Amino acid sequence: MLRVGMGNRKRQDGFTIIELLTVIAVIGALLGVATTIILSYRYSGRDAERESDVESIARSFEISYLRDATANGPSYPTTQKATTTSGYGSLFKGQRLDATKAPDTTVATSIVAATSATQPQSPTKDQYIYLPLTANGTLCNSTSLCVRFFIFYRREGDNTVHAVE
Repeated sequence: MLRVGMGNRKRQDGFTIIELLTVIAVIGALLGVATTIILSYRYSGRDAERESDVESIARSFEISYLRDATANGPSYPTTQKATTTSGYGSLFKGQRLDATKAPDTTVATSIVAATSATQPQSPTKDQYIYLPLTANGTLCNSTSLCVRFFIFYRREGDNTVHAVE
């Protein structure tokens, strides 16, 4: 009887270590790229929310300027009024109060007072720095008229500081 076959050769099933490592490396690279893309979308979303929040805050300050004129004339909110939530009911009438909080923060408000009139300010991604100014460009206090303001915020995606005037 004649037998045709493989003879003494052993049959090999499965993958070699090199093949497995190559597949794992490719999957790891794809996951790294996917993670980077997903994070950039999350940063972009939070940055868009920051920009919307700052524009909403600035609009509220403009409305307050026109609505709440003092005997000396109209004035933007002082830093104390803009940074303490106790006065927000009157300051942000009809506005959504969560606009005063930066995205993904749990603090009551992210609006902080500028400590000097020097520009530019340096907020963190969780802060909106409010800088009210008098007519001569000094930092506005509770006894002077605030005739101009800036709100500074930091974009998370590219780590740059932007201002709304």
